[in-house]
Amino acid sequence: MGLWTMQDDKSQEVARELHETLCAAIYDQREKWDISDQDGSETQLHEILSPGPTSWPMATYQGILIQLIFSILTNESRNIQMTHDLPEVPSQLLVGLVRTCLKRNLFHYPSILAHFKTQTGSEESTWLVIEGVKRFNLSLYKVCQNVLVTDLSLLDDSFDCETRRGRRSPGERLLSLADLQFALPGDDEIWESLSSSASNEGGLKGYKDQNIEQLWLSQAAKIMQPRDQRFQWI
Repeated sequence: MGLWTMQDDKSQEVARELHETLCAAIYDQREKWDISDQDGSETQLHEILSPGPTSWPMATYQGILIQLIFSILTNESRNIQMTHDLPEVPSQLLVGLVRTCLKRNLFHYPSILAHFKTQTGSEESTWLVIEGVKRFNLSLYKVCQNVLVTDLSLLDDSFDCETRRGRRSPGERLLSLADLQFALPGDDEIWESLSSSASNEGGLKGYKDQNIEQLWLSQAAKIMQPRDQRFQWI
């Protein structure tokens, strides 16, 4: 990313080469992070036996997301829907990442809380980790809204079932508001200051009150993305 923003041709050429190398490496090692081909019982057993950071490797997911964002930034071609057609490898990485996150309930607040509450040392740490997951989820959602996956073979029946929203046509976006079962992230000023006292005013219970189901982003889908309307407002 830094090389690309330098704007000179040589730096951007090196950035593209590095990006292609990293994408290939991530793809070649997808068995270490991609569980999209596992069935539900296999995934659940893995989470029970290995509930630590390796079962939700957020740093890996974030690294993949950065490569996907770079693919969009460097892709000047847009289709009629004003979205980007990703190259083959980034498309496969995106589908694998979304399917993996769906299988691990990474977009579901109660699952996020249950997964990380036992791993962090304090309420403040729990707050920071959950806020990080929320920001990752929204960034991944925004990426999905800016690309189309036109390869029908990547969107098989199992993927449609996992999203709980019925059959998707070729090229339809991978994530919807209906998938985002969590509330908006907390205040950016608190997030950036990393202030433990400010971040948990009222304790973790107060934070839970800010994440009740009625405040989840998925609730907006009932208005903005009704089932009988294919147009994506957001």
